[in-house]
Amino acid sequence: MSTKVRKQIYIEQSQERFLKREAKARGLSEAEFIRKAINAARPTMPRGGDHPEAIEKVLKFARQRLAAAKKRHAAGKKVSDGGRTWTREDLYEERFARYGRRLPD
Repeated sequence: MSTKVRKQIYIEQSQERFLKREAKARGLSEAEFIRKAINAARPTMPRGGDHPEAIEKVLKFARQRLAAAKKRHAAGKKVSDGGRTWTREDLYEERFARYGRRLPD
Protein backbone atom coordinates (compact mmCIF):
# COMPACT_ATOMS: atom_id res chain seq x y z
CA MET A 1 0.00 0.00 0.00
CA SER A 2 1.44 3.35 -0.99
CA THR A 3 1.49 6.31 1.33
CA LYS A 4 -0.26 9.30 -0.11
CA VAL A 5 0.37 12.92 0.79
CA ARG A 6 -2.50 15.37 0.89
CA LYS A 7 -2.06 18.45 -1.31
CA GLN A 8 -4.37 21.40 -1.62
CA ILE A 9 -3.97 23.38 -4.83
CA TYR A 10 -5.68 26.18 -6.71
CA ILE A 11 -6.61 25.67 -10.33
CA GLU A 12 -8.40 27.81 -12.88
CA GLN A 13 -12.13 27.29 -13.41
CA SER A 14 -11.45 26.03 -16.93
CA GLN A 15 -8.99 23.50 -15.50
CA GLU A 16 -11.61 22.37 -13.00
CA ARG A 17 -14.17 21.83 -15.75
CA PHE A 18 -11.61 19.88 -17.76
CA LEU A 19 -10.63 17.81 -14.71
CA LYS A 20 -14.22 16.90 -13.89
CA ARG A 21 -15.08 16.07 -17.49
CA GLU A 22 -11.98 13.95 -18.17
CA ALA A 23 -12.06 12.10 -14.85
CA LYS A 24 -15.73 11.21 -15.37
CA ALA A 25 -15.15 10.15 -18.98
CA ARG A 26 -12.35 7.83 -17.88
CA GLY A 27 -14.22 6.48 -14.87
CA LEU A 28 -11.62 7.84 -12.43
CA SER A 29 -11.79 10.01 -9.38
CA GLU A 30 -10.38 13.48 -9.86
CA ALA A 31 -7.52 12.60 -7.52
CA GLU A 32 -6.64 9.47 -9.51
CA PHE A 33 -6.78 11.44 -12.76
CA ILE A 34 -4.34 13.99 -11.29
CA ARG A 35 -2.00 11.24 -10.05
CA LYS A 36 -1.99 9.64 -13.50
CA ALA A 37 -1.29 13.01 -15.14
CA ILE A 38 1.65 13.59 -12.79
CA ASN A 39 3.04 10.12 -13.53
CA ALA A 40 2.70 10.76 -17.26
CA ALA A 41 4.68 14.00 -16.90
CA ARG A 42 7.49 12.38 -14.90
CA PRO A 43 10.79 11.65 -16.63
CA THR A 44 10.97 8.18 -18.11
CA MET A 45 14.40 7.51 -16.63
CA PRO A 46 14.08 4.60 -14.20
CA ARG A 47 14.32 5.46 -10.52
CA GLY A 48 16.04 3.20 -8.02
CA GLY A 49 12.88 2.66 -6.01
CA ASP A 50 11.12 1.42 -9.13
CA HIS A 51 13.88 -1.07 -9.95
CA PRO A 52 14.97 -3.14 -6.96
CA GLU A 53 17.32 -5.19 -9.18
CA ALA A 54 19.29 -2.01 -9.93
CA ILE A 55 19.58 -1.24 -6.23
CA GLU A 56 20.76 -4.78 -5.55
CA LYS A 57 23.40 -4.46 -8.28
CA VAL A 58 24.76 -1.26 -6.72
CA LEU A 59 24.73 -2.80 -3.23
CA LYS A 60 26.58 -5.88 -4.49
CA PHE A 61 29.27 -3.65 -6.02
CA ALA A 62 29.57 -1.62 -2.78
CA ARG A 63 29.85 -4.80 -0.70
CA GLN A 64 32.60 -6.11 -2.98
CA ARG A 65 34.53 -2.84 -2.67
CA LEU A 66 34.14 -2.87 1.11
CA ALA A 67 35.32 -6.48 1.36
CA ALA A 68 38.36 -5.69 -0.79
CA ALA A 69 39.19 -2.63 1.35
CA LYS A 70 38.88 -4.69 4.56
CA LYS A 71 41.16 -7.32 3.06
CA ARG A 72 43.78 -4.69 2.16
CA HIS A 73 43.48 -3.13 5.61
CA ALA A 74 43.88 -6.50 7.34
CA ALA A 75 47.03 -7.07 5.30
CA GLY A 76 48.39 -3.70 6.49
CA LYS A 77 48.41 -2.18 3.02
CA LYS A 78 47.65 1.49 2.39
CA VAL A 79 47.56 1.25 -1.38
CA SER A 80 46.41 -1.52 -3.66
CA ASP A 81 45.24 -1.57 -7.25
CA GLY A 82 45.27 2.20 -7.71
CA GLY A 83 43.69 3.01 -4.36
CA ARG A 84 44.35 6.23 -2.53
CA THR A 85 47.92 6.97 -1.52
CA TRP A 86 47.16 8.96 1.62
CA THR A 87 45.57 8.51 4.99
CA ARG A 88 43.58 10.94 7.05
CA GLU A 89 46.55 11.20 9.43
CA ASP A 90 48.77 12.27 6.51
CA LEU A 91 46.38 15.12 5.78
CA TYR A 92 46.36 16.27 9.39
CA GLU A 93 50.14 16.08 9.66
CA GLU A 94 50.46 18.39 6.64
CA ARG A 95 47.85 20.77 8.04
CA PHE A 96 49.43 20.83 11.51
CA ALA A 97 52.84 21.49 9.96
CA ARG A 98 51.39 24.44 8.08
CA TYR A 99 49.12 25.94 10.75
CA GLY A 100 50.36 24.53 14.01
CA ARG A 101 48.48 22.22 16.35
CA ARG A 102 45.51 24.56 16.76
CA LEU A 103 43.54 25.37 13.63
CA PRO A 104 42.30 28.98 13.25
CA ASP A 105 38.79 29.69 14.51
